[in-house]
Amino acid sequence: MEAAWDQRHLAKQSITSLIGLWCIDEAFSYKARTSTHDGDCPPGALKRTFHWSDGGASGLIFGFVTSTKLVVCSSCRPLHDRCMGTEAVRVGMMVYALRTTGCKIFEFKTDSILDQPRKRKRPDLFRLSFKDLHTIREMYEPAMKKTRRLDQHCEMVALSSETLVFKVDVANAEDMMKSNPNLLQRACLFRPISTPLAYIERTPIEGELIVMQGGSLFVKEIAGVRNSFYCNKLVERPRAANVKVDACAKTHTLQVRGFQMAVPSIIGCSDMS
Repeated sequence: MEAAWDQRHLAKQSITSLIGLWCIDEAFSYKARTSTHDGDCPPGALKRTFHWSDGGASGLIFGFVTSTKLVVCSSCRPLHDRCMGTEAVRVGMMVYALRTTGCKIFEFKTDSILDQPRKRKRPDLFRLSFKDLHTIREMYEPAMKKTRRLDQHCEMVALSSETLVFKVDVANAEDMMKSNPNLLQRACLFRPISTPLAYIERTPIEGELIVMQGGSLFVKEIAGVRNSFYCNKLVERPRAANVKVDACAKTHTLQVRGFQMAVPSIIGCSDMS
């Protein structure tokens, strides 16, 4: 997959997008059409406006996308759950190897760990291949702890692949989540609401427009469908308009960057398994 992309992060995004598609049980058929007149928009269609210019002439082109839900009995959700479960196991193996060798763990996310290894005793995770996974405990545990263990009765099946399991790189300043252990504080007066809030389902494009108009948006979806990617792209628009943005995220630690819009706005993201 990495050989098909010029940049490494694009390969990761393509794999993440594929896994996210596997968790969707519903199937749709999409039809896209364009027009130079806004009134040609079909009922319930998503609309995008594009500007064009050619020499001294310019105008607008409207794009309309309609969807039709299909009735199918197939699902790739077992593949999605298998990938997410395997990823959690691999992160657990990293934590085990790092703690056993005395490494200092600063923070860990869903698929990566930021640590500082010891000079004399390194975990050497960059050398671990798939054929060594079933012996990972023998690599790090003393000999006295290798007797009468539970995994002797349910041993992992040995693999023949020599492909490396983990990728170890030198950390830089951008890898830090810049966490702040203090509680969030916001200089904003909240008035009590007499009537309960009503949540209305919106499309991603409609949610983007709501935030740009100073409204509130709550993003809720299962893990692995690029919720964080959507929110990160969402805050780029007000920042491009010279609006100061504070973003906070709960991923095993508290992350604060800086966001105050002219109108109070909330962007929430909930990964539910």
